[in-house]
Amino acid sequence: MKSPLITMSALVGKPTDKDIFNYLNDLKQNGIDQVMIYPRSGCLIEYLSEEWFCAIESFIKSAEALDMSIWLYDDFNWPSGDACGRVTKNEAFRLKSIKIQGDDIGKISSKSKHNSDIFGEKFFSDLMNPKAVDLFISLTHEEYYKRFGGYFGTIIKGIFTDEPSIGYCSQNGYLPYYDGMENDYKRAYAKDFFDDLLSQSEDFCKNAMKLASAKFKESYIDKLSSWCKAHGILMTGHLMCDNEPFYSVRYNGDFLKNLSAFPLPGIDEIATCLEDRSLMPLLGGIEYAGKGKGAMAELFALGPCDMSYAKKKCMLYLVACHRVDHYFLAISHMDISGNMRVCDYFSDFAVAQSDFGGMRLLSEDAKIASELAKKDYSPDLYIRFLSILA
Repeated sequence: MKSPLITMSALVGKPTDKDIFNYLNDLKQNGIDQVMIYPRSGCLIEYLSEEWFCAIESFIKSAEALDMSIWLYDDFNWPSGDACGRVTKNEAFRLKSIKIQGDDIGKISSKSKHNSDIFGEKFFSDLMNPKAVDLFISLTHEEYYKRFGGYFGTIIKGIFTDEPSIGYCSQNGYLPYYDGMENDYKRAYAKDFFDDLLSQSEDFCKNAMKLASAKFKESYIDKLSSWCKAHGILMTGHLMCDNEPFYSVRYNGDFLKNLSAFPLPGIDEIATCLEDRSLMPLLGGIEYAGKGKGAMAELFALGPCDMSYAKKKCMLYLVACHRVDHYFLAISHMDISGNMRVCDYFSDFAVAQSDFGGMRLLSEDAKIASELAKKDYSPDLYIRFLSILA
C-alpha cells in the first residue's frame, strides 16, 4: 500500500521541472508516496496562469514517473472558495452578515477583518450563493480537469478544501445572511424574518442559523462533493473552528451534518495536543463524520521543528483510534520563502529537516495506523455533542 502520509507541499518560489522532480524524489526516498500541491504565499508563479498549470503538470508527470499520488488544493492560501480574489471581484458574490444586536440592527455588511494579521482586511466568498460557488468551481476544479482529466482517479486522488465558512463576517452581534433569506424564513417558519429580528424573538438566531447552515451545505459542500464524485476523485478537507462546539456552529451551522457531507471528512489538529480539552469535540466530531468512509487529519504545522518522532507517532495512533486513515502533513516547504509572510507554521517535512530520514519509520507506522482506523468497533461510552441547532 502507499503510505497514508500526504505532505502539504507548499509551491513557493519558481521551481523548474528539475527542482520539482528532485523534490518529489527526495520525499519518495524517505517513505512519502503522496503529496498535495499547496499554493501559498511566497509563490512567484501567478496562480491559475498558464505558467501555473505548467508547474502542476510537472508535478503530475514527476509523480507518475516515481509511482506517487497527487492531491490538489482548491485555492491560494486559505480559506477556500474565492480563487485568490477572483470570485469576490463581483460584489454580489461577497459573504454577508446581518446585525442582530445593538445599534444598526438589521444592517447587512460584507466587510470583515478576519485573518487581518496575515492577509489584511478582505472580502470572503459567499458560499451560500450557488452562483458564486459555480464560478469558483469553473475557475479551479474545471480548469484542472480540462488539462489533467486523464489523471483524475489515478495519479490525482482528490481535492482539498480548506476552512470554508459562512461565518467569517459574523463577529459578535452578527449572523450569516444570504439574499432571499427572508423568503426562506417565511416558508420554513410561517413568520416574518424582520419582525422576529426586531422583536428579538427567542428562536430567531437558531432558526436563521438553520437556514444558513442548510444553504451552505447545499450550495458549497454538496456541489463540490458531487463534482468530485462525477470526476472520479475524492473531496476532502476540513471546516473552520472544528475543535470548539460553540464556534463550529457560529462558523459552519450544523457542524456534524455539514462535515458528514464530505466524502472524506477531515479535522485540523496542527497544534499536536495530546491532552487538550479541545480534543474531545474534535475527535468525537470526526469519528461521527468518518464512520464507514474514513477520514483525514491535518497535522503538525505548529511544530516545533524538533518535535520528536515519538510524539508524531502518538498523534497518528490517537487520531487513528477515531477512524482517521489519511494524514496530511503540514507543511513541506519547497522553498523557505513560503514562511516569509506567514511565519507561524514552520514544522518542515522536507529534506532540509536534519532528521528527515526518520520519515521512513513514521511512514511504516502510518500504514499500521491507517489499517487500524478501518476496523469497526462499538464504544462502551458515548458523549453527546450538543448543538444550538438541535
